[in-house]
Amino acid sequence: MSLANIYPYFRARLKSLGYTEWQDAFNRDNIPASIINKSFHILTPSILGSSINQNHQNTSTTVSIQFVIKGYRYPSEAKEKAMLETERIIKDVCKIVNRTSVLLNVIFEGSTMDALNTSDDNIVLVDMEFTAVVVLGPEE
Repeated sequence: MSLANIYPYFRARLKSLGYTEWQDAFNRDNIPASIINKSFHILTPSILGSSINQNHQNTSTTVSIQFVIKGYRYPSEAKEKAMLETERIIKDVCKIVNRTSVLLNVIFEGSTMDALNTSDDNIVLVDMEFTAVVVLGPEE
């Protein structure tokens, strides 16, 4: 297992659900209009570690995923779609068969939902937080 697997794992899971990544490293406000609906961004703001034994480290990486859902007629439509998409993402990224070869565990920690900006409440920004657990061992 490796910490290097975290980004590719989450990226692949979201792309399999029909999302497009916006790749600005830290600027979350710069989403291109061409991909605004079902776009996502991944950050890993912190990594915590603890020792398992003298050879292995248990790591817990916070993974923040933001995605955008656009409603068409009514703002309530965007909120409802965002809730359903949140559930889809949780079920997919936490599914054991999707993660066992690259990550020890993926734990959903929480989610918030808000309008992308104050002038248009028909576009919802969802911020989800997961913990990715990886055991690091000695180089082989």
